[in-house]
Amino acid sequence: MQHDLNRVANCCGVVFTRTAAGLVHHATAWSVGPGEWVTAWPGEEPDPVEGLSLMLARDGSVHALSGWEYDGGVLGLTGPDVGAVLPVHDEGAVLHKRDRLFAFGYPDNIDHPSIRLARRELTPELYFPYLCPWTIQGHLCMFTSQDGFLTGRCYAGMPGGPVLGEDGKVVGVLLGGDASPDHPPLSRFRRLA
Repeated sequence: MQHDLNRVANCCGVVFTRTAAGLVHHATAWSVGPGEWVTAWPGEEPDPVEGLSLMLARDGSVHALSGWEYDGGVLGLTGPDVGAVLPVHDEGAVLHKRDRLFAFGYPDNIDHPSIRLARRELTPELYFPYLCPWTIQGHLCMFTSQDGFLTGRCYAGMPGGPVLGEDGKVVGVLLGGDASPDHPPLSRFRRLA
């Protein structure tokens, strides 16, 4: 399964806020339409978060996000039109166990030792060089009526990223995964197909 990482990355970014303590990396987001972005937000439906921004993975530019629409862990936002989108799988498409899948996201590297060595306030400009796309290549191993589970480990910051089928179309939104010493790593995603 070959995917063009640059094509996917050019449609993605990192959702973050700025606090008195510095930058907070929340999730990965991807462009689903002109000015329309999708990401994941864990837990029960939260109140809209003020000051959400998007750092584009293509150039590090920062854009305000608005239009909070939450539905079962998936969040729709309005942001920049990047001129490229990741197509969603056709309505009624079916996933089967052992279908090969590919998940894409940006792990939260803010607490990585190489960043802490800088010993200065972390700005988007300083954080951008540390954005590193991470992929999970595996297969659908389990599913429920709403969610699928992909073999492989999802790291903090990656939720919200797209899960793509072999045809390059998005079949789900990465929700996360719990690391367990007793079980193989699985990454949960909300099924769109």
